Amino acid sequence: MIKVKKHNLLLIASFVWLIAGFNILRIGIETYKGYTTLLNFSLSTIIFLMFWFMVFYKLTKKHTCRIHNYEIEEQFFLKFFDVKSFIIMAFMMALGIVIRTFSLMPDEWIAIFYTGLGAALSMAGALFGRNYFKYKPQKSTGGQWTMKKIMNTAIVYFILSMIGGVFYREFTKFNDFLGETTLKALHGHLLVLGMFLFLFLAVVCKVTDLEKEKSFQRFFLLYNIALPFMVIMMLIRGVIQVKNIILVRPWDSVISGFAGISHILMMVSMILLLISLKKVLCKDK
Repeated sequence: MIKVKKHNLLLIASFVWLIAGFNILRIGIETYKGYTTLLNFSLSTIIFLMFWFMVFYKLTKKHTCRIHNYEIEEQFFLKFFDVKSFIIMAFMMALGIVIRTFSLMPDEWIAIFYTGLGAALSMAGALFGRNYFKYKPQKSTGGQWTMKKIMNTAIVYFILSMIGGVFYREFTKFNDFLGETTLKALHGHLLVLGMFLFLFLAVVCKVTDLEKEKSFQRFFLLYNIALPFMVIMMLIRGVIQVKNIILVRPWDSVISGFAGISHILMMVSMILLLISLKKVLCKDK
């Protein structure tokens, strides 16, 4: 029986929800071709908001609390969900397969519904990841835990970079796409801005007190929101490019606007990091 520390269940939950969310979102975006109207995008947004605030946000809070309340530290790795949640997930997956296999719903409805649902699922995965990184350990093990958290972050970004590279290669190959797409940059962004950056920071934390700086703690939280946000927008833009989906001008501007926001958040987080590094590296000896 494979067991992990209970806190790592949040990371497993994040991966599972992100994979499920991206897959459903991909289906929705692919099916949207020919149905890109302002009304349909508005309906997808409504579905996203309904699922997020009425279902998934509450669900992430419930499972995060349940996981943290386990008395035994080592838990079976599938306990990121309870039995009821696994049954619901299995039912939803089976229902989705049946609907698409037997064409029980029109493509336009699938595009609207799957896009909204997939976005909400992806957001839940991101929130599980945020809860994983936000967790505050006891002070007695703070330094060691911080180092472990930074290394775990580097490992996570390495895994995501490999997934991004494989997705770019296979998705473009499957769609016979030979042009330029932002999907090509997923691997490099996650590898350099993710894994290599946090490996460097782990070394700095080893020889300095960087992790004790408030500005570094703010950087860590903001950066791990900004980088996944930026990558998600690159993923959405890349899928649209590969599938040659023609977006109406307002929604093309919305995607560009969100991408711009992610870059602004990245800039602010990097400023916080530079301030932190200056404080610890330029201290008077």
